[in-house]
Amino acid sequence: MNEDIRTAIVLGGTEPHISLINELKENGYFVVLVDYTDSPPAKGFADRHIISSTLDYDSVLKLANDLAASIVISTCVDQANVVASYVSEKLNLPRLYSFKTAVRISKKSEMKDAMMKLGIPTSRYVVSVSGTRGYEALCLPLIVKPSDCTGSKGVVKVDTYEEVDGAVEAARSLSPSDTVIIEEFVDGEEVQLDFLIVNGKPNFIMSRQKVKGITGKGEFQQSSGSTVPANLTDQDITKFSAYVEKLANEFDLGTTPFFIQALVNKESISVIEFAPRIGGGLSHRLIKAVTGVDIIAQSLNAHLNKPIESKVIKPNAVFRTGLLYSHGGIFGKLEGQDECLSLELIECFVPYKKEGEKLGSDLASRNRVAAFISKADNQDSLEKKVRSIFDKVKIYDINGLLINR
Repeated sequence: MNEDIRTAIVLGGTEPHISLINELKENGYFVVLVDYTDSPPAKGFADRHIISSTLDYDSVLKLANDLAASIVISTCVDQANVVASYVSEKLNLPRLYSFKTAVRISKKSEMKDAMMKLGIPTSRYVVSVSGTRGYEALCLPLIVKPSDCTGSKGVVKVDTYEEVDGAVEAARSLSPSDTVIIEEFVDGEEVQLDFLIVNGKPNFIMSRQKVKGITGKGEFQQSSGSTVPANLTDQDITKFSAYVEKLANEFDLGTTPFFIQALVNKESISVIEFAPRIGGGLSHRLIKAVTGVDIIAQSLNAHLNKPIESKVIKPNAVFRTGLLYSHGGIFGKLEGQDECLSLELIECFVPYKKEGEKLGSDLASRNRVAAFISKADNQDSLEKKVRSIFDKVKIYDINGLLINR
């Protein structure tokens, strides 16, 4: 390799990191992708793929040393982002915040503690470590979740105190730190707001509202997608901006993408969690389609100390994402998406699975088969489009059996 070419290490071969890899290449980097799977979505876009865990601190540090890496980065994978922060701090490489901050914000218990300290509204909770109790003081129903797992993994809703201990043990089995959060359930619409924090000041980018999906017993309700914009008032957005500024100050955040999730009803706001990074899945595509902001490019600019562009183009349409799941099996093929594209029902369609991959039946992000973005002039037209897309796109297993969920 030419010694003048800088090396970038990307942790995690997820679909959003394809855009990150392309941005790094445009900035003159030789890109090495680290992912524990043989053929992650981003593999074909990197200059080199190393099959290794993104969560092994020592291994990634050694690799960065061996390759004399100029940057180690993971913009859309939360636990890998912690490792990237650790290695970057050890080697004095570009980073958006300290390793200590990355660790604190990766733990839901630390988030809850910070929100309580700062007066940011959040549900009442207790933290259970190694079998500790204390949840009897909380009002039913309750949400039980691991403190340090990604997304909704291990999250369950329980309606009786008798169910709590079993739910806690199940959540604890998924928690690297053996820590579980038990919190009061809050009813409301789930929203997410995306920001670009620039020099500690939040710039509002976009809001979205989760579309509730179906749920089974013991299974936390999963989303079938999101609508943009969320049903929020200007006053709501001002409140969220104030929360984000408090959090930026508490966690010493300078310039970084940031999202915050909450439950909102007519009476109150209850913040669920937040993160100083870009969301996974379609998040970066959706933000660009709706606002014109290339959030991955801006994240890289922040790492490289380049100017940040946070100007938002106000959309003249409404948008919807859709998530496709199956009943499980061995993935064969998708049909119908090309017709949807030709009929302009879909703005973009992203398949997540390859032929022969095993599909789980539970409604978890790892089991998503595909996702799409649709838009229309009004909400009624959008919902008609989305219903048509879900009717037309078919998921088949390797034996030709229809397995749409």
